[in-house]
Formats: sequence, C-alpha cells, structure tokens
Amino acid sequence: MTHMNAGIREAMIEKALVTSGINERRLVLTQDRANFAEKVRQVLLGLGDVTDAILDERKALIEKWNNHEYNIQYINLYGSSKQSHLDVNLNGMAVDLCFNGASARNGDTPLGKSAEFKRWVSYSRKNIADAALADEFMSLEKRAEDLKGEEQTLRATLTAATKRFRTIEKMKEEWPASAELLPDDLPVVQTGTGVALAVDDLNAICGIPKDKA
Repeated sequence: MTHMNAGIREAMIEKALVTSGINERRLVLTQDRANFAEKVRQVLLGLGDVTDAILDERKALIEKWNNHEYNIQYINLYGSSKQSHLDVNLNGMAVDLCFNGASARNGDTPLGKSAEFKRWVSYSRKNIADAALADEFMSLEKRAEDLKGEEQTLRATLTAATKRFRTIEKMKEEWPASAELLPDDLPVVQTGTGVALAVDDLNAICGIPKDKA
C-alpha cells in the first residue's frame, strides 16, 4: 500500500495544471503580455521620434566623446536608460509592462529572467491616451484573473478529493483516471472501478483521461 501524503497531492496538482491546459494558457498569456509591452514601447518611441537604432547610435557616439583623450565635456549616461519594464500612464492607469511577460517588474517567467529583457524606455513615466490599447491591457488582466480563478478551483477541488483517501490504491479504485496525475516514480497497481466519487467532474476539471474523445 502507498499512503497518500501532501507531497503526492501537490505533485498531482502540478500535473493537473498541465493536463487541464491551465499552464499552456498561462504561457500564451505571458507571451501576449510581452508582445503588448513591446507594442506600447514602440508607440512611445514613435511619439519621441526615435528608434532603437537611433538610440544605440547616439549612445555609442556619447561613449566615444566621453572616452576621447581631449573630450571637452563629459556627458553622463544613466544606467537606467534601459529597463526590463515600461512604466506608463495608459488612459489614466499607472501600469508596469514587462518585456518578459511578467505581471510585475523584476519577475521571471518561462520566457526568461527579467534582467535578460532590457530595452530602451522613457526615463520617466509617459502618458498614452489610447482607448484601444487600454482595452487590450484590460483584456490581458481579465485573462490573468480568470486563470487564477481556475487554478484556485482546481487546487481546492483536487485537494478535497484526494484527502478522502489514505492510500493511492483506494483512490485509484474509486477514481481510475487519477493514475495519470500520480508522480511517475509511484508503482502502478491494477485496480477495479467504483462510483463513490464524482469522477466525471474531477476528470473534467483536471483534463483527464488524455485519450478521452
């Protein structure tokens, strides 16, 4: 007999986040956040009548002046000229838009660490009055909130369901498809079936079995 414990429950939840599609949709949302941040950054560059290439060229020229043996005036280049996030006032909303798709500045995502996504940004918060961009941002926020709610429901439901069982074997007897959520290093035990659990509801929440029609 294999006794159920908190570690097994958490491993099942992590697998269910995959089988349910929540993790995949979260990754898509992260990429969409990153794309939106870059979209807004390009709008600001356009309003400032510059491009990344122009800013890179100017930076190189200033560095050349500063390093010249007979430079007349040293021009300070602030290290904050490039950041991993954009601080902008979007239709009255003060928001941080992260180029790696994080929901908050300095956060890491599957796309990469925050420090790997530094780009030219405005040295201070700028205002953008654009209803379409504001609507797009709010749509991203709504998707994030919905995913958070789905994950909370999955975690609560799966935790409550698995706490009913003291052993893995008993759980698999009443909920056969739960075997797909178990850690790979657990022994596979052939069991019978039962109807004590609302298995259809659990399967729907967790996105199992994988070979369902």
